[in-house]
Amino acid sequence: MYNYKRLSEISAVISILSVTIPFLALTIDFKLVEMPYIILFAAGIAAIGAMLQLKSTKLNYVSGRIFIAYAREDKEKVIGLYNTLKNEGFKPWLDEKNLLPGQNWESTILDAIKSSEVVLACLSKNSSAKKGFINKEFQHALNNLNYHKNGMSPVIPVRLEETVVPERLSTVQRVDLFEKNGINKLIESLRIFITNTSINE
Repeated sequence: MYNYKRLSEISAVISILSVTIPFLALTIDFKLVEMPYIILFAAGIAAIGAMLQLKSTKLNYVSGRIFIAYAREDKEKVIGLYNTLKNEGFKPWLDEKNLLPGQNWESTILDAIKSSEVVLACLSKNSSAKKGFINKEFQHALNNLNYHKNGMSPVIPVRLEETVVPERLSTVQRVDLFEKNGINKLIESLRIFITNTSINE
């Protein structure tokens, strides 16, 4: 699993090295290393830098906004999910992180849902017991986001623990974060969905 922010930084350093090494070779008398080997070495570093730069540009490919809907009682778990997605190069939207003082929280949240490519419906016993705005978020997401051309739902049920999936999401393949490799499956699905969405646009 790549950390694209770090890849971008590393590729920048390697690019600098690929330029400075040949320069040093021309200005310093290397008695133990012949010039052709220095050039090959520099070319190798440049190639590695190019590959890393290519991977780092993937950050822009999977940069679609992801809205995270959750029950307030699950805040700590969801913040962990938010941080993981952000480190992977996505743009997660979470009220705890993105809602600013003075904003109308209900209209801002609904606008964020509309502008998101994917909504993660974080499900738990807490969300199942909710009768208020958390259910409004789910309903708004379902009503305003259409199925993708590849058949993938823009609303992904993400179970934080063993719980019942709402009927309207029961036909959509869920992700269980409490299971082994659950987070990896979610990240891979998001990459496929958002990358395909970007290409089709």
